[in-house]
Amino acid sequence: MSMDFAYTARRIDGTSSTGSLQAESLQEARQLLKQQGLFVLALNAAGRTAVTEAVAATTAVSSGLFAKNRVTRNDIMMLTSQLAIMSQSGVELAESIENLATTTTNPKLAETLRGVNTALEEGIQLSAALRAYPRIFDEVFVSAIKAGEASGRMTQVLQRLSTMLRNEERMRSAIRGALAYPAVLLVIAFAVLFAVVFFVLPQFSQVFKDIGLVPPATTAALLAVGSFIRERFILCFLGSGAAIVGAALFVKTPTFHKLFDKIWLNSLVTRSAARSLATGRVFRLLGMMLSSGIPLLESLQLCARSVSSLQFRDLMDTLEKEVTLGHMVGPIMARCHFLPPGAAQMVITAERSGKLSEVFDLIGVHFEEDGERQLKDLVKLLEPAVIVVMGVLVGFIVASVMLPLLEFSSASSHR
Repeated sequence: MSMDFAYTARRIDGTSSTGSLQAESLQEARQLLKQQGLFVLALNAAGRTAVTEAVAATTAVSSGLFAKNRVTRNDIMMLTSQLAIMSQSGVELAESIENLATTTTNPKLAETLRGVNTALEEGIQLSAALRAYPRIFDEVFVSAIKAGEASGRMTQVLQRLSTMLRNEERMRSAIRGALAYPAVLLVIAFAVLFAVVFFVLPQFSQVFKDIGLVPPATTAALLAVGSFIRERFILCFLGSGAAIVGAALFVKTPTFHKLFDKIWLNSLVTRSAARSLATGRVFRLLGMMLSSGIPLLESLQLCARSVSSLQFRDLMDTLEKEVTLGHMVGPIMARCHFLPPGAAQMVITAERSGKLSEVFDLIGVHFEEDGERQLKDLVKLLEPAVIVVMGVLVGFIVASVMLPLLEFSSASSHR
């Protein structure tokens, strides 16, 4: 006797699909969905009561409003580390994923792992199951897992992925920590300017009126700006908000990415640190993929799609074309003007010795650490610069207001 089954599934491209179908059993329903190329996330016999539906709807709304609906890179790092430990301990992959699905505190990740586990139970390979979630598991991650499946070195691949993700998270944390103090100083600077405009300038404006003194042009302009902001605060606030939203949208455009990439990698102030950081990440990524068993050509293709720098992306595309023609990567890198000194020569030596993956790893670590050190030095220079700019602005405002009053007081005392 056929029964109706309601399902929630995910297509191979990552989009979700919901619907119902008829089958003799739950197993047959799973098989029918699998034949359609769908990864089952939830499959239940239809016919729930209205009360049950209402409870389920309420739960879904609550989850959407209050649950953590985003899987962060830190979540993926922790997941990969735990999978590596379990795999090294001899725990089956499906069992590991099932355990992690029940212990993770991230509902979105738990849902994803349940879908992956269902696919594994149906005989689908882990790489194919992960590919159904492109927003969570990127191409590099999936390709490394696929290489681990083919070579039988899944434990080693998971360990390398874990190390790579941990290094990336450490780098991001270091950058955030280095920029925290300058950001605090900027907030304090804006707070001081706000206090001066709203509380100090009105007092001096009244003093000028009381004594009948006509302020100089700079002082008059400063007082006029302060008066305009106070009288039209809502308009200024909305305008500032619109500007911030516009800037946030512009930051996401390809135009901004090209402009930022050009300035970041070629500016006299930032280029040394920027090039070291970008080179370190690209080389470490290539080293991880090569040591995981991914061929060089595919590694270059994946790296080109994974790096954010447009110049390094173009370099990977060029290397891919040259490798296809049978050329070695070292001499092409030697012609690249934005790689740090010595990087290309080390790659040339590694190709001759046949230890390209190991050398890519070593170069990547070296340049990332060097770039991190240089970035911290830049931030140390930024801190006093912010203090100086803040002092100049406040000093200009105070001088513009106080000097006319001092001149008036001096002139009055000599009469």
